[in-house]
Amino acid sequence: MTHRSNPYDDQPDRAFWSRAVAEEFRPSAMGGGTDLLGADDHVMSIGSCFAANVQPYLERAGIAYVRTEPVRPQLAHLPENLAYRSFSAAYGNVYTSRQMLQLLQRATGRFVPSEDRWHDEGQVIDPFRPGLAYPAQSDVEFDMATIVHLTGVRRAVEQATVMIVTLGLTEAWADRADGAVYPTCPGSVGGTFDPQRHVFANFRYADVVSDLRDFVRIARVSIPRSDSCSRSRRFLWLQRRPSTMCWQPACTASRCCVPPPAISVTMTQAFPTFPPMKS
Repeated sequence: MTHRSNPYDDQPDRAFWSRAVAEEFRPSAMGGGTDLLGADDHVMSIGSCFAANVQPYLERAGIAYVRTEPVRPQLAHLPENLAYRSFSAAYGNVYTSRQMLQLLQRATGRFVPSEDRWHDEGQVIDPFRPGLAYPAQSDVEFDMATIVHLTGVRRAVEQATVMIVTLGLTEAWADRADGAVYPTCPGSVGGTFDPQRHVFANFRYADVVSDLRDFVRIARVSIPRSDSCSRSRRFLWLQRRPSTMCWQPACTASRCCVPPPAISVTMTQAFPTFPPMKS
């Protein structure tokens, strides 16, 4: 059979699942020869369930995993839902880049959602953590818990030398009023669905890139490292295919390594136009 030239002929082994993972998995090859993590690193992870699943492997390997929002002692012996205890702070799964960005914006005082709580049968539900097994019983308790949570998010970023970010979905439900993005559709886990207020969004590739760049900018510029280490905070973007893994120690606010357009073909649907976020 005559061989036909194609764009994959000159690609390195790390561009192919069979060669880079299935036959002989070499993590260093995925990052262009750069060690992804070091023994002195402190790792924070955020994103889809993949970000929660890496946590026990990191700790078993002796790598410090940042934890800044401990469970309240009176609840420590009780089970929790939806992996809220599996992340650096209790944000649970963060499926979209917009929700991820807004979490940092909230933690740094840049964004306050207009719909910041739901009252339901004597409980106060967090729209951005609706699956918490033990929600607040009053607005005062809710306000205190929210302060603790957002402080924990900021402290996690401050302490991290490496942030592992896993990208989950482009689809989300959002508040038409201010663009606040929810982790689940209102009314499914908590709250009440309002068709006049709650709208479906499917983010474009350019939106995801912009969100990630803003995420890096806030993490780098607005939340300085909490120690005297001179090493710059690094970001590791992970998806389930090796071709979408990106290791970029030199990532800056103006130059950020993100997955290339060729692997993001699902990010094509238009989404509602929201008011711009506060800078």
